[in-house]
Amino acid sequence: MAQKGYGYRYLEEIISGDAAFEVYAEDLDRLFELSAEAMFGIMTDLKSIVAEESEELKLESSSLEELLYLYLSELIYLKDVQSMIYSKFDVAISGEYILNGVVGGQRAESLKQPPSIDIKAVTYYRFKIQKVAGGYRAVVVIDL
Repeated sequence: MAQKGYGYRYLEEIISGDAAFEVYAEDLDRLFELSAEAMFGIMTDLKSIVAEESEELKLESSSLEELLYLYLSELIYLKDVQSMIYSKFDVAISGEYILNGVVGGQRAESLKQPPSIDIKAVTYYRFKIQKVAGGYRAVVVIDL
């Protein structure tokens, strides 16, 4: 989590089978990083994940909300296909909704404790990004 009111918190008032979180960040780069951290934090304690391998990402979209949705969805896809649990996120948002980033993580089979929960997909339910005083706010619901 971050300092001075920035960071994320999990929302409890979501229907069974889903998890949700709200993120506050000073800028869009950090908003995307914290959103990914919160999402993988649903699965396991990220402090136990060593960033042994990394993956570069480049995504483009027609809107900011779609870019965040694509980013989180791509991370879920990589988790499933490459059997990775990510804990380090470095993102740069530029131009008209272009994301360049690097994520680092560890293969699930090398973990001492396997994840207790699996994340399946990002949903559009309550999904949003807002400009707020001091930065940005996002709400994300994840299908478990």
